[in-house]
Amino acid sequence: GSIAGGGAFGASVGIGVSAAYNDIGNRVAARVDGSQLRTAGSVIADAESAADMKTLGVGIGASSGGAGLAGSLSINKMRNEVVAEIVNGATVHADGNVRVGAANRNSLLVIAGSASGASSVGGGGAVVVNIVDNDTTAAITDSDATADANGNGLAVHTGEKDLADEDEDAAETVKGVIVEAYGRED
Repeated sequence: GSIAGGGAFGASVGIGVSAAYNDIGNRVAARVDGSQLRTAGSVIADAESAADMKTLGVGIGASSGGAGLAGSLSINKMRNEVVAEIVNGATVHADGNVRVGAANRNSLLVIAGSASGASSVGGGGAVVVNIVDNDTTAAITDSDATADANGNGLAVHTGEKDLADEDEDAAETVKGVIVEAYGRED
């Protein structure tokens, strides 16, 4: 996260400007690539990103005489790629379950503002630009995955928020071969 501020006070003119720039770019991967796996338990290939960006930008301008001007600019870029996969002729056999899961759960909080004051003219403005480009992929490609589904199941996202805790995602338990790509932006 970032905090940006600018302030000025002048007898005739006061100009305050702030600018903040944030850029998060992650690549997270879980991969079974061309391998032969056999287990009495479960095979889990999970990849998860949980980027959290917070920005505060404030400009303050004041003048005891003429003009007070203020402004703030905040530019935030979030580019995350999360990939979970079984590929390239891999053979996976689990007595339990097989899960290929990619989760992209990110949050962005931006507060921007300006304040100005003067005896004759005061003006202010704030601009926020958020660029969010996240990719989430889960796949089994050109490979074999078998689950006998014995034992306990595995949790998967339902796409809903947990009613008891809105910061958490609701889940249910399932068995078998599970391929899940899940994304949430707060």
